[in-house]
Amino acid sequence: MAIFSTIYLLMLLSTMLVLILGLALIDFKMLERKKYFIIISLGFIVTRILSILVLYNIAGISGTSDLNNVFGFQANEILQGNIPYIDFESHYSPYFPYLLSLPYLVISKPVSILSIFIFFDLLTLVVGGMYVFETWDLKSKYKFYWIYSFVPLTWPFISFWNQDEVISAFFLTLSMLLIYRNQEHKAAICMGVGFLVTKFLILVFFIPLFLMMKKPIRNGLLTSGLIFLGYLPFIALGADVLLPFTTEAGYHSVGSNLWVILEAFSVSFPWYLPHLVVIICIFSIVLVYITSNRLHHLSPEATIVLFSLVYMIAGKKSFSFYVPIFLVFIIILFMRLYTTFGNQKLVTLIFLTYIVSFSILYQSVVVLNQMQIQTLDWYLTLAIYSIAIISQIVLIWIIVRSQYRQPKFYYWRIDSWIQNRRESSHYRY
Repeated sequence: MAIFSTIYLLMLLSTMLVLILGLALIDFKMLERKKYFIIISLGFIVTRILSILVLYNIAGISGTSDLNNVFGFQANEILQGNIPYIDFESHYSPYFPYLLSLPYLVISKPVSILSIFIFFDLLTLVVGGMYVFETWDLKSKYKFYWIYSFVPLTWPFISFWNQDEVISAFFLTLSMLLIYRNQEHKAAICMGVGFLVTKFLILVFFIPLFLMMKKPIRNGLLTSGLIFLGYLPFIALGADVLLPFTTEAGYHSVGSNLWVILEAFSVSFPWYLPHLVVIICIFSIVLVYITSNRLHHLSPEATIVLFSLVYMIAGKKSFSFYVPIFLVFIIILFMRLYTTFGNQKLVTLIFLTYIVSFSILYQSVVVLNQMQIQTLDWYLTLAIYSIAIISQIVLIWIIVRSQYRQPKFYYWRIDSWIQNRRESSHYRY
C-alpha cells in the first residue's frame, strides 16, 4: 500500500532523525551566522532538489496521479489555449493552472511543476524566518529555519506526494508578516492574490487574519474586490466559477476527522452535516473573538493554529497535506509553548505525535471505508487516524490554556468598532 511505501518511510525516519539531533546538539545562540546558513542551504538543496533528482531519475518514480493527471494535465491545457471551468475541469482557483504552466514552457514534463512548489517552499521558509526574527530574536529564527527545513511535513509532501499546499502557506505567512508590520492594505492585496492562485480552502485560514486587523471590513472589501476583478474575465466568458466548490461539497469524508471514523463503521449522515458543523464551529470562534477578550491572550500564530485545528477536526475533508498551509505557525507555536508552558515534555510529545501521525497519513490514497474491514492495515490506519484526532484535541486544549501574551497586538472587537463609529459621527456633527 502507498501509505506504507518503503521510500517514504525512509524519508520520514531520516528527516525526523536529523530534526531531533539538530535540536538536541546545536547551540543556535552560539552558532556563527555564515556556518549556519551554509548548513541550512545544503540541507534545503539535499532535501528538496537532490531528493527530486534521485526519486525521478534514479529511483524511477513517475509521480502521483495529482502530478500527472491533475497538475500536468491542467498546465498542458493552458498551453494549448484552453480556459479553466470552460474547456476543462479544475478544482482550484482560476489562475492556479496558469501558474503551473510556467515551468512547462521550459520542460514539458509534469515533474517540472515541482520547481514551482520548491520555489514557494523557499519563500515560505524565508518569510517565516523574518516573522520569527521580528517577533522574537535571531536565535529563534535559526531554530525555526532548522525545524521547518527538516520537519517531515514539507519536502516529503512536495517531492514524494507532489502536493501544492506550500503555495497557500506562503501567502498566509506573508499576510501575517504584513499585518504585524501594520501594512494591512498590503496584506489584503496579498490575500486576494493568494486566493486567485491557490484554492477556495485558503479562505478558512484567512479568517483569523482579518480578526487581527484594525480595519477588517475595509480590507475585506479590498480583498473581495481584487478577487472579483480576477474572476471577472471568466464570468464574462460564462464559466462556472463555483465549480470547485460544488464539486468538492459532495466529496466523501477523508482526513483526520470524526466523519471518517463514522463512515468507517458505516454510520450514515446527511452530506451537508459536516459542512454545517464546520460553519458553526468557525462562526462560534469568530463570535468569541469579536464580542469578548476571552481568547485575546493568544498569540497571532496560536490563533491561526486554533482555527486550523478546529477546521481539520470538524471538516469532512481534512487531508494531512493541508497541515503545511499553517505549518509555519505550528512550529512557532511549539517553540513558544516549549518556553512558556509548564510541562515541556507534554508539549514535545504532542508536537512529535502530531507530526508523525500526519506525516504517515496520506488520505487521498488510503481511506478507511475503501479498505477491507478488520484487516491489519485497517486497524493500523484506524489507530493512526485516532491518534491524529486526539493529538489535535489535546493541542487545542494546550493552546487555550496557554498563558503566553503577545504585547501590543490587536484583535478586532465589534463593540469597540461601534463605539469608534459613534464617536466619529458625533465629532463630525
